Amino acid sequence: MNREQQIELTIHFFVLIPKGDLKHNLELRIDRFLMSEGRSESLDTAKYDQLFGNKRKADYLLADKQIVAELKTLTASPKTRIEQRLKRRLSEPGAPIVFGSIGMSNILDGMPDGEDFTRIMLDLAGRSVRRHLTKSATQIRNTQSILGQPNAAGLTILANDSEPMISLVDAAYAVKAAFEKNGAGFESIDFIWLLNENHFIRAPDGRLGFGQAMVSTSNRNVPHRGFIGHMIDAWAAFNGMEILFVPHHSKWESIEVVFEEGPPTLSGY
Repeated sequence: MNREQQIELTIHFFVLIPKGDLKHNLELRIDRFLMSEGRSESLDTAKYDQLFGNKRKADYLLADKQIVAELKTLTASPKTRIEQRLKRRLSEPGAPIVFGSIGMSNILDGMPDGEDFTRIMLDLAGRSVRRHLTKSATQIRNTQSILGQPNAAGLTILANDSEPMISLVDAAYAVKAAFEKNGAGFESIDFIWLLNENHFIRAPDGRLGFGQAMVSTSNRNVPHRGFIGHMIDAWAAFNGMEILFVPHHSKWESIEVVFEEGPPTLSGY
Protein backbone atom coordinates (compact mmCIF):
# COMPACT_ATOMS: atom_id res chain seq x y z
CA MET A 1 0.00 0.00 0.00
CA ASN A 2 1.13 3.52 -0.77
CA ARG A 3 1.93 5.16 2.57
CA GLU A 4 0.20 8.32 1.38
CA GLN A 5 -3.05 6.40 0.96
CA GLN A 6 -5.35 6.88 3.91
CA ILE A 7 -7.24 3.88 5.24
CA GLU A 8 -10.92 4.57 5.68
CA LEU A 9 -12.73 3.26 8.75
CA THR A 10 -16.33 2.18 9.15
CA ILE A 11 -17.60 2.15 12.73
CA HIS A 12 -20.80 0.54 13.96
CA PHE A 13 -21.92 1.04 17.56
CA PHE A 14 -24.10 -1.28 19.62
CA VAL A 15 -25.51 -1.42 23.12
CA LEU A 16 -25.92 -4.68 25.02
CA ILE A 17 -28.62 -4.77 27.68
CA PRO A 18 -27.59 -7.03 30.59
CA LYS A 19 -30.32 -9.17 32.13
CA GLY A 20 -28.46 -10.00 35.32
CA ASP A 21 -25.07 -9.96 36.99
CA LEU A 22 -22.12 -11.14 34.89
CA LYS A 23 -20.26 -13.86 36.80
CA HIS A 24 -16.79 -13.49 35.31
CA ASN A 25 -14.54 -10.66 34.21
CA LEU A 26 -14.60 -9.49 30.61
CA GLU A 27 -11.28 -10.97 29.48
CA LEU A 28 -12.17 -14.45 30.75
CA ARG A 29 -15.59 -14.36 29.09
CA ILE A 30 -14.10 -13.25 25.77
CA ASP A 31 -11.61 -16.12 25.89
CA ARG A 32 -14.36 -18.65 26.63
CA PHE A 33 -16.56 -17.15 23.92
CA LEU A 34 -13.87 -17.32 21.24
CA MET A 35 -12.93 -20.88 22.13
CA SER A 36 -16.59 -21.99 22.15
CA GLU A 37 -16.68 -21.71 18.35
CA GLY A 38 -15.69 -25.04 16.88
CA ARG A 39 -13.26 -23.61 14.33
CA SER A 40 -11.18 -21.64 16.87
CA GLU A 41 -7.70 -22.46 18.10
CA SER A 42 -5.57 -20.92 20.84
CA LEU A 43 -1.99 -20.03 19.95
CA ASP A 44 -0.97 -20.18 23.61
CA THR A 45 0.47 -23.69 23.36
CA ALA A 46 3.92 -25.26 23.48
CA LYS A 47 3.66 -26.18 19.80
CA TYR A 48 3.20 -22.59 18.70
CA ASP A 49 5.70 -21.26 21.25
CA GLN A 50 8.36 -23.45 19.62
CA LEU A 51 7.28 -22.46 16.11
CA PHE A 52 7.40 -18.71 16.80
CA GLY A 53 10.54 -18.68 18.94
CA ASN A 54 11.21 -15.11 20.11
CA LYS A 55 8.65 -13.63 17.72
CA ARG A 56 5.54 -12.28 19.42
CA LYS A 57 2.38 -13.99 18.18
CA ALA A 58 -1.35 -13.31 18.33
CA ASP A 59 -3.69 -15.12 20.72
CA TYR A 60 -6.16 -16.98 18.50
CA LEU A 61 -6.91 -18.43 15.09
CA LEU A 62 -10.60 -18.19 14.21
CA ALA A 63 -12.74 -19.54 11.36
CA ASP A 64 -10.33 -22.32 10.36
CA LYS A 65 -7.27 -20.05 10.49
CA GLN A 66 -8.86 -17.43 8.23
CA ILE A 67 -8.86 -14.84 11.04
CA VAL A 68 -5.92 -14.01 13.31
CA ALA A 69 -7.12 -12.43 16.55
CA GLU A 70 -5.29 -10.64 19.35
CA LEU A 71 -6.97 -9.78 22.68
CA LYS A 72 -5.82 -6.72 24.62
CA THR A 73 -7.22 -5.53 27.95
CA LEU A 74 -7.00 -1.85 28.87
CA THR A 75 -5.41 -1.59 32.32
CA ALA A 76 -3.29 1.58 32.24
CA SER A 77 -5.26 4.48 33.72
CA PRO A 78 -4.57 7.92 32.22
CA LYS A 79 -5.96 9.72 35.30
CA THR A 80 -2.57 10.73 36.76
CA ARG A 81 -1.31 12.12 33.45
CA ILE A 82 -4.55 14.04 32.90
CA GLU A 83 -4.45 15.49 36.41
CA GLN A 84 -0.82 16.59 35.95
CA ARG A 85 -1.68 18.30 32.68
CA LEU A 86 -4.73 19.90 34.27
CA LYS A 87 -2.65 21.24 37.18
CA ARG A 88 -0.23 22.90 34.77
CA ARG A 89 -3.11 24.50 32.88
CA LEU A 90 -4.83 25.72 36.07
CA SER A 91 -1.62 27.38 37.21
CA GLU A 92 -1.60 29.62 34.13
CA PRO A 93 -3.10 33.15 34.11
CA GLY A 94 -6.82 33.33 33.48
CA ALA A 95 -7.54 29.78 34.58
CA PRO A 96 -10.59 29.05 36.77
CA ILE A 97 -9.91 28.52 40.47
CA VAL A 98 -10.70 24.98 41.58
CA PHE A 99 -11.02 23.71 45.16
CA GLY A 100 -11.30 20.00 45.98
CA SER A 101 -12.57 17.58 43.35
CA ILE A 102 -14.85 18.60 40.52
CA GLY A 103 -16.32 17.07 37.37
CA MET A 104 -14.14 17.69 34.35
CA SER A 105 -16.93 19.20 32.25
CA ASN A 106 -17.47 21.91 34.88
CA ILE A 107 -13.80 22.90 34.64
CA LEU A 108 -13.71 22.91 30.85
CA ASP A 109 -16.86 25.03 30.59
CA GLY A 110 -15.02 27.82 32.43
CA MET A 111 -11.95 27.78 30.19
CA PRO A 112 -11.67 29.75 26.92
CA ASP A 113 -9.56 26.92 25.48
CA GLY A 114 -11.82 24.18 26.82
CA GLU A 115 -12.22 22.50 23.42
CA ASP A 116 -8.46 22.40 22.87
CA PHE A 117 -7.94 20.91 26.32
CA THR A 118 -10.62 18.32 25.60
CA ARG A 119 -8.59 17.16 22.61
CA ILE A 120 -5.51 16.92 24.83
CA MET A 121 -7.47 14.78 27.29
CA LEU A 122 -8.66 12.50 24.50
CA ASP A 123 -5.07 12.11 23.37
CA LEU A 124 -3.91 11.20 26.88
CA ALA A 125 -6.81 8.80 27.40
CA GLY A 126 -6.11 7.14 24.07
CA ARG A 127 -2.40 6.43 24.55
CA SER A 128 -2.91 2.92 25.92
CA VAL A 129 -5.31 2.18 23.05
CA ARG A 130 -2.72 3.27 20.47
CA ARG A 131 0.01 1.32 22.25
CA HIS A 132 -2.09 -1.85 22.19
CA LEU A 133 -2.93 -1.31 18.52
CA THR A 134 0.75 -1.04 17.63
CA LYS A 135 1.66 -4.20 19.52
CA SER A 136 -1.33 -6.05 18.12
CA ALA A 137 -0.47 -5.11 14.53
CA THR A 138 3.00 -6.61 14.97
CA GLN A 139 1.68 -9.80 16.58
CA ILE A 140 -0.93 -10.31 13.86
CA ARG A 141 1.64 -9.62 11.12
CA ASN A 142 4.09 -12.12 12.64
CA THR A 143 1.35 -14.75 12.90
CA GLN A 144 0.17 -14.27 9.32
CA SER A 145 3.75 -14.55 8.06
CA ILE A 146 5.00 -17.53 10.09
CA LEU A 147 1.82 -19.57 9.56
CA GLY A 148 1.79 -18.76 5.83
CA GLN A 149 -1.61 -17.04 6.01
CA PRO A 150 -0.96 -13.61 4.45
CA ASN A 151 -4.59 -13.22 3.40
CA ALA A 152 -6.05 -14.05 6.80
CA ALA A 153 -8.03 -11.20 8.33
CA GLY A 154 -6.53 -9.45 11.34
CA LEU A 155 -8.79 -8.80 14.34
CA THR A 156 -7.76 -6.75 17.37
CA ILE A 157 -10.04 -7.00 20.41
CA LEU A 158 -9.77 -4.15 22.93
CA ALA A 159 -11.59 -4.87 26.19
CA ASN A 160 -12.21 -2.51 29.12
CA ASP A 161 -14.04 -3.36 32.32
CA SER A 162 -11.76 -1.64 34.84
CA GLU A 163 -10.62 1.79 33.62
CA PRO A 164 -13.26 4.50 34.25
CA MET A 165 -11.19 7.21 32.52
CA ILE A 166 -11.32 5.39 29.17
CA SER A 167 -14.82 5.33 27.70
CA LEU A 168 -16.00 3.72 24.47
CA VAL A 169 -15.87 7.16 22.85
CA ASP A 170 -12.26 7.65 24.02
CA ALA A 171 -11.26 4.27 22.59
CA ALA A 172 -13.04 4.89 19.28
CA TYR A 173 -11.44 8.34 18.90
CA ALA A 174 -8.03 6.82 19.68
CA VAL A 175 -8.46 4.17 16.99
CA LYS A 176 -9.59 6.78 14.47
CA ALA A 177 -6.66 9.08 15.29
CA ALA A 178 -4.13 6.24 15.11
CA PHE A 179 -5.22 5.20 11.63
CA GLU A 180 -5.36 8.81 10.42
CA LYS A 181 -1.79 9.38 11.60
CA ASN A 182 -0.20 6.11 10.53
CA GLY A 183 -2.64 3.85 8.73
CA ALA A 184 0.15 2.03 6.91
CA GLY A 185 1.51 0.88 10.26
CA PHE A 186 -1.73 -1.00 10.96
CA GLU A 187 -2.16 -2.74 7.61
CA SER A 188 -2.33 -6.15 9.27
CA ILE A 189 -5.44 -5.09 11.24
CA ASP A 190 -8.71 -5.36 9.33
CA PHE A 191 -11.13 -5.20 12.27
CA ILE A 192 -11.09 -3.69 15.77
CA TRP A 193 -13.68 -4.89 18.25
CA LEU A 194 -14.14 -2.46 21.16
CA LEU A 195 -15.91 -3.75 24.28
CA ASN A 196 -16.58 -1.56 27.31
CA GLU A 197 -18.29 -2.88 30.43
CA ASN A 198 -17.04 -0.08 32.65
CA HIS A 199 -19.72 2.43 31.61
CA PHE A 200 -23.32 2.51 30.51
CA ILE A 201 -24.62 4.16 27.37
CA ARG A 202 -28.26 4.76 26.51
CA ALA A 203 -30.02 2.55 23.98
CA PRO A 204 -32.37 4.12 21.41
CA ASP A 205 -35.33 2.99 23.54
CA GLY A 206 -33.93 4.70 26.66
CA ARG A 207 -32.58 1.64 28.48
CA LEU A 208 -29.00 1.50 29.73
CA GLY A 209 -26.46 -1.05 28.60
CA PHE A 210 -22.82 -1.69 27.78
CA GLY A 211 -21.44 -0.09 24.64
CA GLN A 212 -19.35 -1.80 22.03
CA ALA A 213 -18.18 -1.05 18.52
CA MET A 214 -16.94 -2.94 15.50
CA VAL A 215 -14.48 -1.02 13.37
CA SER A 216 -13.64 -2.27 9.88
CA THR A 217 -10.94 -0.91 7.59
CA SER A 218 -10.86 -0.41 3.84
CA ASN A 219 -7.28 -1.59 3.37
CA ARG A 220 -8.08 -5.06 1.99
CA ASN A 221 -10.93 -7.10 0.62
CA VAL A 222 -10.65 -9.85 3.22
CA PRO A 223 -12.82 -12.95 3.57
CA HIS A 224 -15.14 -13.69 6.45
CA ARG A 225 -16.58 -10.22 6.95
CA GLY A 226 -19.86 -12.01 7.61
CA PHE A 227 -18.21 -14.08 10.33
CA ILE A 228 -16.94 -10.92 12.03
CA GLY A 229 -20.39 -9.35 11.87
CA HIS A 230 -21.99 -12.47 13.32
CA MET A 231 -19.66 -12.27 16.33
CA ILE A 232 -21.59 -9.29 17.70
CA ASP A 233 -24.88 -11.21 17.86
CA ALA A 234 -23.14 -14.37 19.07
CA TRP A 235 -21.39 -12.47 21.88
CA ALA A 236 -24.70 -11.04 23.08
CA ALA A 237 -26.31 -14.49 23.07
CA PHE A 238 -23.30 -16.01 24.86
CA ASN A 239 -23.76 -13.50 27.71
CA GLY A 240 -27.56 -13.65 27.74
CA MET A 241 -27.83 -9.99 26.71
CA GLU A 242 -30.11 -8.19 24.30
CA ILE A 243 -28.31 -6.25 21.56
CA LEU A 244 -29.45 -3.06 19.83
CA PHE A 245 -27.83 -1.06 17.04
CA VAL A 246 -27.08 2.56 17.99
CA PRO A 247 -27.39 5.11 15.17
CA HIS A 248 -24.80 7.85 15.41
CA HIS A 249 -23.60 11.03 13.78
CA SER A 250 -20.13 12.45 13.28
CA LYS A 251 -19.79 13.69 16.88
CA TRP A 252 -21.01 10.40 18.42
CA GLU A 253 -23.33 12.10 20.93
CA SER A 254 -25.54 9.00 20.99
CA ILE A 255 -22.82 6.91 22.65
CA GLU A 256 -21.83 9.32 25.40
CA VAL A 257 -21.41 7.74 28.81
CA VAL A 258 -24.32 7.85 31.26
CA PHE A 259 -22.97 8.20 34.82
CA GLU A 260 -25.58 6.96 37.28
CA GLU A 261 -23.48 8.05 40.29
CA GLY A 262 -21.79 11.05 38.70
CA PRO A 263 -18.73 11.20 36.41
CA PRO A 264 -15.17 10.52 37.59
CA THR A 265 -13.65 13.55 39.28
CA LEU A 266 -10.19 15.02 38.96
CA SER A 267 -8.20 16.88 41.57
CA GLY A 268 -6.99 20.25 40.38
CA TYR A 269 -4.60 20.74 43.29
